[in-house]
Amino acid sequence: MHEFGDGPHGLHIRLTVRFPADAPEHVFTGHHWHFVCEFLDRPEAAHAAR
Repeated sequence: MHEFGDGPHGLHIRLTVRFPADAPEHVFTGHHWHFVCEFLDRPEAAHAAR
C-alpha cells in the first residue's frame, strides 16, 4: 500500500506493507532492503529532472 502525492514541501511518499504476525524476522529485514533499493534513487532522479 504505497501512496504518492504532493506535500507542503514537495513530494510526499508513504510506503507501507503488511505481513502476517508470525512471519520470520528475515521477511521484515529483507523487505526493508527491498524498499531501500527500489526507492532510494527515485527522489534523486526526480530532482535531477527538474
